[in-house]
Amino acid sequence: MDPTRYPLVGSLKIAQPRGRDLRSLIGDTGTALVGSTARDQLGVAIGDQVQLATQAGSVTVTITGVLADAGGLSGGRLMTSIDTLRSGSSEPPLYNNVYVTTPGRSRMLQVAGDLKKRYPVTTVQTTDDVLKSQEDASRFISQFLEVVGLLALLVGGLGIANTCRCCSPGAGSRSRC
Repeated sequence: MDPTRYPLVGSLKIAQPRGRDLRSLIGDTGTALVGSTARDQLGVAIGDQVQLATQAGSVTVTITGVLADAGGLSGGRLMTSIDTLRSGSSEPPLYNNVYVTTPGRSRMLQVAGDLKKRYPVTTVQTTDDVLKSQEDASRFISQFLEVVGLLALLVGGLGIANTCRCCSPGAGSRSRC
């Protein structure tokens, strides 16, 4: 990642050292930021060195800061610059994700179409796609909870019906209840 341009939108919160920005912490080759979960799992602190194995080679980085937790899986991150990754290999870097910010929806759709044509085997996901995915997941959860609620009513209704049958006058011996 390019520390002069990341993040595209919003800001990155750094827990340690306070008051420092991303460029000052990972702008130099061989430096990295670590999330709190990754820090704990690796048993590292600021100033420690970590050997990173990448698809193109390996590189040693010095931990220069700790990212603030932002929820979800954010604590498991380790962030370094593209220059640091390039220093570990003569091969070009390989990317898992590329994020693009566009000035508006029409431009977003145009860029998505261009990317799909240029890289046909790549998954291109727009904010519209993410929104639809989230709506579908929410709808699925809502339907699941409806079924669970109906089953709970059915089980409760059967229990009440059984109690009424056993305890009603003329039901015979109450020892069945």
